[in-house]
Amino acid sequence: MRSCRFLSVLFLVLVTILGCSKGGDSNVPKITGSVSLDGQPLADARLSFVPEVADGKREPGGTTTDASGKFEIKPDPRSGQTLKPGRYKVFISKVVKKDGTVAAPEEMGQLEAQGGVKNLVPPKYNNPDFPPQLKAEIKPGDNALPPFELKSK
Repeated sequence: MRSCRFLSVLFLVLVTILGCSKGGDSNVPKITGSVSLDGQPLADARLSFVPEVADGKREPGGTTTDASGKFEIKPDPRSGQTLKPGRYKVFISKVVKKDGTVAAPEEMGQLEAQGGVKNLVPPKYNNPDFPPQLKAEIKPGDNALPPFELKSK
């Protein structure tokens, strides 16, 4: 449950930092990809990109997959930039209520405290206490990342 709490807090911080895009600046490189679990698209999954090396030059970023398991990292509304080039650890989770419906970010804290949520993605993909299973290298320009193909077992 500690990992869910960490990811929930990390996601809320990232949502606050990243906010919504201010529009389509065609000069901002696109970072796109997809997530599947056991061969099926994983909708409403939360991705966190954390720099492998904390050098102070790169900030973490995050996004959520759409109904088809695809994602795009939107530019930061303050800087207009997406992730800076470099290597990132990637953490993926899909936290749902006990009844299987997706929990809204604003209700996560209370639900988690009550034990009312579960993560559908195995801990090896989202627990910072495990060696990172997923990584991404962001290069200058547009990035179509290889699919993140997760296995439940």
